[in-house]
Amino acid sequence: MYRRAGRPRLFRSRATIVLKYVPGERYGYGNVGGEQYWKFQHAAAFELWSIDARFKALQLVRTGPKVDYCLRDLVRSRPSGRSPSSPVYPACSRDPYIRRDVLGTSVGWSDVYPYEYPQQWIDVTHLHGRFAYVQIADPNGLLLESNHRNNVSETYVALPSGRVLGRRVAVAAP
Repeated sequence: MYRRAGRPRLFRSRATIVLKYVPGERYGYGNVGGEQYWKFQHAAAFELWSIDARFKALQLVRTGPKVDYCLRDLVRSRPSGRSPSSPVYPACSRDPYIRRDVLGTSVGWSDVYPYEYPQQWIDVTHLHGRFAYVQIADPNGLLLESNHRNNVSETYVALPSGRVLGRRVAVAAP
């Protein structure tokens, strides 16, 4: 974390990093070559819930495979007076011999993962009806945050059409 004066203050976290091999297959791009990166283990969870007519979650139907992420300043998405003008966390290490690393995403920056990245999916084969696609950041509460109550967002979809029925952000988990 950075103090107002811009000096860093490091805090220990219960979070762990894992060296993950990322396959090079990209939807629509073919094989771009695989790499390995250090990633924050269990950074996210992706769930698909059946819902009733009022969008209330009924039952967990499926989960997504991707849970480990590299946190970095990739896109300056919402700049403010508190956000740095250039990336503070530009990339994740590929060095297999390191024992620790510092990952992060600065205020006003985003780490964007396009849909064509590996394991960015939930299998919806043979599903029919209305569902909540639930995205949970830091599901195990391992990061230091000023607010842990805004880590969930939901997108409501009809399947098999894929029509979006609505969205909610910063909500409680189902």
